[in-house]
Amino acid sequence: MADQKAFVYEEDKPGRTILWPCPIQVPVDNGVEERMMTAKFSLDHVDEDAHAALWDEAAIKPDGDKYFLEQVVAGFDGVTDDHGVAVPDEKVMKLAMSKRYIKTGLMTAYLQMRAGRLPKNFGRPSASS
Repeated sequence: MADQKAFVYEEDKPGRTILWPCPIQVPVDNGVEERMMTAKFSLDHVDEDAHAALWDEAAIKPDGDKYFLEQVVAGFDGVTDDHGVAVPDEKVMKLAMSKRYIKTGLMTAYLQMRAGRLPKNFGRPSASS
């Protein structure tokens, strides 16, 4: 246990963000392919009361999942086009909000981040290793 870090209490700081892995299940012929993107999530709504308030507010919106994600996604890291050129956050967000499968991946990743849980098998050796 010598290499484990001790839990350190930190005060909430408005505007704080965290980079988090987001597996996206992209539809392809005969199934899906998992692609990874990294989102920058705002930590402003991580505590229980703030999260509940945002969740309730989003629930009454016509496109509540879009509204919710617009409040918690502060940007992206490392998203490029097929030529390797960085894509601006605004363009990535516009695409993400137009595709159900991307919204689902972002929402799942956000909820995992809130719970302190990495995506399944992320950063862990496979059973065959």
